[in-house]
Amino acid sequence: QRHVRVTPFPTRRPSMRAGVRLGGLMCVAPRGLDPEDAFRRLAALGGRVRQTHPEATALSMGMSADLEAAVRAGATQVRIGSDVLGARDAVG
Repeated sequence: QRHVRVTPFPTRRPSMRAGVRLGGLMCVAPRGLDPEDAFRRLAALGGRVRQTHPEATALSMGMSADLEAAVRAGATQVRIGSDVLGARDAVG
């Protein structure tokens, strides 16, 4: 059985010397599964991440086929390349 997996997120802020700024989180819904769960989980994780990284406000989730579910879950960015550029051959 396939599950949505969330990997642990570091609670320590990255070093400012490294020039790293966390702008937000991104996910792609697993193929063949309902994207709603993945998007809800990312939105919840985003809330926890903002407790230690308040600048991480972006939630990039959803593509052309599931953008409505992503917007309902709170996406601030969606990737709609297929709707704009048309379908492409699968890579890999």
